Amino acid sequence: MLAYHRALRSTSARIALLLAGLLSLWFVSATLGWLVTDEFDSYGEALWIGFRHMLDPAALGEDQTAAERALGVFQVLVGLTFFVGLLFTIVEEVVGGWFDRLADVDPPVRARGHVLILGWDDLVMDVVEAVAASTAAHRDRPTIVVVGPSELRGRRRELADRLSSGADGLRAELVLRDLEDPDDLDVGAARDASRIMVIPSHRGEATAADAADLESIRVGMLLRARLEGGGAQPPRTPPVLLLFRRGRNVDAAWELFPANFDAVVVDRAIAGIVGLAITRPGFVDSLPGLGSADGPRLVTAPADDLVGRPFEELVGVMAGALPLGLVRDGPAGIEVDLPPPADAPVRAGDRVAVLTSGDGEVTRRPDAAQLPPPVPVPGEQQVGGHVHSILVLGWAITVEELLPDLARRAPQGMRITLLDTPERLQVAWRVLEPAADEVLSVTTRAGSPIDPATIAAALADTEAQVVFSPATLSAGSYDAADARALLAALHATRLSRGSGVAVIADLYAGRDVAVGGHGDERLHVVSRRHFMAGWLEHAVARPELAAAVQSFFGADGGRLAVRTFRPPDGAAVSFAAVYRGLLAEGAVPVGLRDGGAGARPVPSPETQVAPGDDLLVLLPPA
Repeated sequence: MLAYHRALRSTSARIALLLAGLLSLWFVSATLGWLVTDEFDSYGEALWIGFRHMLDPAALGEDQTAAERALGVFQVLVGLTFFVGLLFTIVEEVVGGWFDRLADVDPPVRARGHVLILGWDDLVMDVVEAVAASTAAHRDRPTIVVVGPSELRGRRRELADRLSSGADGLRAELVLRDLEDPDDLDVGAARDASRIMVIPSHRGEATAADAADLESIRVGMLLRARLEGGGAQPPRTPPVLLLFRRGRNVDAAWELFPANFDAVVVDRAIAGIVGLAITRPGFVDSLPGLGSADGPRLVTAPADDLVGRPFEELVGVMAGALPLGLVRDGPAGIEVDLPPPADAPVRAGDRVAVLTSGDGEVTRRPDAAQLPPPVPVPGEQQVGGHVHSILVLGWAITVEELLPDLARRAPQGMRITLLDTPERLQVAWRVLEPAADEVLSVTTRAGSPIDPATIAAALADTEAQVVFSPATLSAGSYDAADARALLAALHATRLSRGSGVAVIADLYAGRDVAVGGHGDERLHVVSRRHFMAGWLEHAVARPELAAAVQSFFGADGGRLAVRTFRPPDGAAVSFAAVYRGLLAEGAVPVGLRDGGAGARPVPSPETQVAPGDDLLVLLPPA
């Protein structure tokens, strides 16, 4: 029965059924008329009269007897039924198809000054939720328009409900349209948008990442053509942010785009962040966006009441905050001075980039601290930290971008050991072999990266100081990849207990990030989706903060160094004195770690820095 109903869904099947019924009833009625009545001289005459009745109801006027009229009426009704059914079938096909096509075309949105997101990925919801949260107290909250592909039409109601729920009071609209031509961008009012993001879908590793990047390039070129206008339309230059999964792809295409286009490159950003965590495991909880949820945050704070004061005095004025630099609007856009000269005055309209803990609120001290004289900070400095052996549990594309990053910042002779199955190692070695040089010693080790016995043997043989467990989509899905990476990290944490080994898990979605904030403090969990959503949220709602974050981490995180405090007189000094001493040489401290209390994110001016303590220092721009 089910197959029967499916067969009748097509127009040709319904017409064939009607025609079969017509022919059957025509032959049956003509046969009965010839056999039962004496009105026809031959069977052929009966068929012909029946055929005329079905095609022309006026033929009833030629019937003479009651039997002829009864048979004729039946045949006329059969013909009318066929032609009416045929008419309805054709009308349904034509009109229904027209309505279907009309339903597939969403009308253009009516918006101006909105944030336009082109594409659909789980990251879109993260960005919308982050923007809603960060602008909850704002009077003028942004409008967000999302243009997704037409293939999502079957899930339209579900996605619209998710968008509305995540927007939490923001005006958020979802329209579905395949972007094939610059004019298709009018469905999202691209020329009237204040900011545009391209976030193509990504459903896999390697090849799928390349396909997503190609989609970013294609949509970016459509945007360029639409925004540049032509004819009577003047060009528009709203900031456009393209999301790329792989750095090599943005390198290949970036000359195609004008100055108002910018890129967020996932693998480079995450590799830089993970590289910081790997080479400075003792400072993970001091880095914004890497530590626990209540760890330090990089924010920008208004400074209207501080206009005219030298920057070096702000450390004694701001409570619970560590001033790092100044952010202001300049002729060419947002300017970030991170860190500025010690005597640089705060100007009207400036915002101060600070590290702060807790809810991110920056207040003033009731009594400004009396700052001690600056103290020079001699001592050992290592851009790569003190890590010499790293064990990587499984091959992932993150590792491919991480290796060049480690080569730039690693101490001489750093050893990297990759543990994975022989099949995965064959793929990995094509990248690993060229990466091995005089700085990095890269070796492979065959075995299951999630087997406890194999991990224990690798820990013992490599004498690893850091274990890195990346999520890889060879596991089949985001959730499976995260589970595999986190479980491997938990095994490594348990097996290395008491040894001081730092364990870092790199997850996609990061719904299990909270695990890193409980139990063993050596376990750190980084969520790439959480970090990228925060970065994109800054670009939407707080562009001055996005500029500060980009300056802080830099293109490759190479501005952060570890310096061990070695004063000539062997005496402890206040953090404020160290802070001023580093400012004098164009650097600024962003974290402190001592052997007793461990990491001290956002230290106060009165905190004592003892000989042998490590400082995480933001170096001046190259």
